[in-house]
Amino acid sequence: MELPSNLTQLQSAPMSQRSAANWTVAKQLESVFLSEMMKATEQKSSPFGSGAPSEFGSFLRTAQVDAMSDAGGIGLARQLFEAMERKSL
Repeated sequence: MELPSNLTQLQSAPMSQRSAANWTVAKQLESVFLSEMMKATEQKSSPFGSGAPSEFGSFLRTAQVDAMSDAGGIGLARQLFEAMERKSL
């Protein structure tokens, strides 16, 4: 199933497609939020040397966020999804 790619397509899409698109967006927003929160908590120094956090930190952060998301996240995606579903009725 191909998801709508813009707002006009989304508004005219069947409810099941809208729900799938809403869930996808909610998960993406949760991932961005988690990534930014983790980025803000990173230490500026690393046991790997001075350049390690900036060079490799994003790879580790992405892997950690993916693992958190696969485990159910923090509930933000569910809250966003439910709010979007209420709004689209």
